[in-house]
Amino acid sequence: MNSLFLRLTISIVFLMFFSSFSRGNVPYFVVNGNYSVVDSLKKVVTESKDAKERIVANNYIGAYYEGISNYKNALQHLYLSDKLNQGNYPAERVFCYNYLGYIYWHKSEYKLALYYHNKALVIAQDTSLSRDNLAFTYMMLGSDYYDLGDYEQTAKYYFQSLQIYEQLNDRVGCIMINNRLSKLYYKLKDYKRSREHTEKAQKINASVNYTRETAISFNSLGNIFIELGETDSALFYFKKTLFYFKKSGDVIGQAIASINLGDSYFQQYNKHKVETDLDESYNFYQMSYMLNTKVDNKFGMIYGLWGVADIDAGRGDAGRALQNYSKALSLANSIDAKYEQYNLYQKIYLIYEQQGQVDSSHSYLKQYANLKNAMENEEQTKALLRQESKYEIAKKIDEKNAELKKDRLIEEEKNKRKNYVIIAVILIMIVLAYAVFMSVKRLRTIQSQNMLINSINATLTMQKTEIMDSITYARRIQEAILPSENFLKTNLNQNFVMYAPKDIIAGDFYWMEKVGRKVLVAVADCTGHGVPGALVSVVCSNALNRTVLEFGITEPGKILDKTRELVLEAFSRSDKDVKDGMDISLASIDTETFELQWAGANNPLWYVSNQELHEIVAHKQSIGKIEQPTPFMTHNLKLKKGDVLYLFTDGYADQFGGSKGKKFKYKPLKKLLLENSQLSMAEQKLFLERTLQVWKGNLEQVDDICVMGLKL
Repeated sequence: MNSLFLRLTISIVFLMFFSSFSRGNVPYFVVNGNYSVVDSLKKVVTESKDAKERIVANNYIGAYYEGISNYKNALQHLYLSDKLNQGNYPAERVFCYNYLGYIYWHKSEYKLALYYHNKALVIAQDTSLSRDNLAFTYMMLGSDYYDLGDYEQTAKYYFQSLQIYEQLNDRVGCIMINNRLSKLYYKLKDYKRSREHTEKAQKINASVNYTRETAISFNSLGNIFIELGETDSALFYFKKTLFYFKKSGDVIGQAIASINLGDSYFQQYNKHKVETDLDESYNFYQMSYMLNTKVDNKFGMIYGLWGVADIDAGRGDAGRALQNYSKALSLANSIDAKYEQYNLYQKIYLIYEQQGQVDSSHSYLKQYANLKNAMENEEQTKALLRQESKYEIAKKIDEKNAELKKDRLIEEEKNKRKNYVIIAVILIMIVLAYAVFMSVKRLRTIQSQNMLINSINATLTMQKTEIMDSITYARRIQEAILPSENFLKTNLNQNFVMYAPKDIIAGDFYWMEKVGRKVLVAVADCTGHGVPGALVSVVCSNALNRTVLEFGITEPGKILDKTRELVLEAFSRSDKDVKDGMDISLASIDTETFELQWAGANNPLWYVSNQELHEIVAHKQSIGKIEQPTPFMTHNLKLKKGDVLYLFTDGYADQFGGSKGKKFKYKPLKKLLLENSQLSMAEQKLFLERTLQVWKGNLEQVDDICVMGLKL
């Protein structure tokens, strides 16, 4: 009875897991980072009596360990899968060989990588197998040849992989191959095409959330910006790269991000000569070397040593630099990395030349010159473009064949309706003749009307100019009531304000006042936007100023009560029934004790403390004319240094966009703010703006947007 129950349990677990995996190559739990299933897969390995179940489970556990750079355990499970598989399950064998090759590629053992990937290719070319097996194998082979410096072979395999993945509409496959094509174009210094492929990968990944590939996309963007000399942007993207590689558990990825951060800080040092930038660069190079040593990635170890040696040489420590360059060259020779050999021969030759060691200098110069002649150059770039053209032509041929088939059907219909077409043409000619006659008759009338229209247009243009001039001047007046950047920085040094009116002037505004050691800050959303909203914002801002400065009130709940009274008083002077008002989030911060008092009208307060986002719900009534108003409640909190506050209106969350044209909403906004809360205020603002721009696309902005971030 117990044995039967165990068998049923294993079968149910197996079906649940393997029904949710992507097509044969990347297990779905690896894509979405749900590694909790690995223990259950291990149970299948040890307890299932079905050979195929054990083979597939070992394959997927191997893929999991590859993703977190635990190559020893990965190889153990993949070799076990290969041993269990006696050729009865070819798709599982392709999977196994591809991941074995993938691991040896990580370890820079390219002969073994090519050995397993070519074995996978022989099986994958069997037409009875799903073609995604062949696409994944082509991609693996392309990566092998990329690291060996054979970019023509790389291009051939990458574009064959892309063609199959696009035909299958395999989203995960398209993400991976576009990221790798971006890397190839970057190597060939075609940064425009490199960025195009990265953006394709990011666009598809927006609906997949493949963490590891997200990191690879950010890394590609960082590489492009460092080549363009935009170091700040490069550092921004490489820090995001390191964050997502850590999140996915990919040690190799963390090593790559570290080497790129080392390069970025080194470039920044060369610009500004700030010694701390050089120290940061040195530390990241060392971190990269240690991480690559941990997983025995010789290719990555080369670049870590290379970076450290460059800094040693720059600081005048020729002996230490020569030692690290030589260790890097030894590694490059062991894996036949031609590009790295070429550069390191030159580095060592230059150091010996500076030291006056002629024999050693000449020896390395000779090896440098010999290798230079063998390096792939412009011809490989042309070969890549030929491969892409070949791929585009293949697509056009398929499209042309479809068009020809369609044309044959249309031609048959045309022959049947030929007489009807002739009659239709005659009728059209009669109608056109009549139209010409009527047009001549109306021409004189139209000419006289045009003179009147031109006169009206001139008047309208002048009136529009006067209106726009007035609105532009109103914007300057509205900007005058907002706190200046200097005032914000003086009172709360670490802050950002993302302020994006829908029109020239806005109904949203932000506000600040200093009373003793307390700083009062608010973000408000007045009824409407544009001119009506801006007029209401002036009334509400003035009411806040009077409440604090004239009446001396500093408790947020009481400030909102008094502000409501003053706003209603201002609107009561009109005979009209004015129901305008505002929603607001208002905080009082003691800059010495970090005690916080807060009150809100419809708009909440979010704050991040201990890497968790908390929310204080607002009072569900606005500042304005409502029935049966109640006093606003003041909430008291004790915060600490490093906590981050967020005050905002509803404009960001209500913006339509994305592939389905839906609202952004508050839950994704919370996630976005929490994930980036450890960045600097300037970087947080930049990430909010870029995220909104990508989300909105070509759609119109629907409302004013105001988001304020404050770090204590």
